[in-house]
Amino acid sequence: MSLIINASRQPGLLLLYQATNFHINFALAGNDLYLVITVVMTEPISIQKDPYALAYRYREYMKEKPRGPAERCNPYYEKLLANSPDPDISAMDNRSRAIRYAKKHYECYYEIRDIWRIIRWLPPADEEDSS
Repeated sequence: MSLIINASRQPGLLLLYQATNFHINFALAGNDLYLVITVVMTEPISIQKDPYALAYRYREYMKEKPRGPAERCNPYYEKLLANSPDPDISAMDNRSRAIRYAKKHYECYYEIRDIWRIIRWLPPADEEDSS
C-alpha cells in the first residue's frame, strides 16, 4: 500500500516515521515535491529462522510477545546499538553514525560502549557525507 502526498501544496507538513514500518521516497516534478509513503508489512519474528533476530529486532519482538508480570526485559539486548531507534537521516553526530553502522552489521552485537571503537573505523563525517 502506498500513499502519495504533494508536499509543496501542504506547508507545515510534518512526517514522523519509524523506518521498520514504512519507507518514504521523495520525487520532484517541476516545482512540486511529492512524498511516496509505502507501508511495509513485517512478518512475525522467528528466532529459529533468524538466529540474529533479537540482535536487531528485540523491541519489536517484545511487542509481539509481551513478557509476564514477573519478567523483565533483557538489558543486554536493549543496549545493543542495532536495537536503538533509527537516528534522523541527516544526523551526523558520532552516536547516529555508530547506530547506522551497527544496524548494517547487527551480527557483531555492537553495544553502546562500542560507539568510540566504531567511530575510529569510520571515515570522518564530512568525507562520509560526500560519498
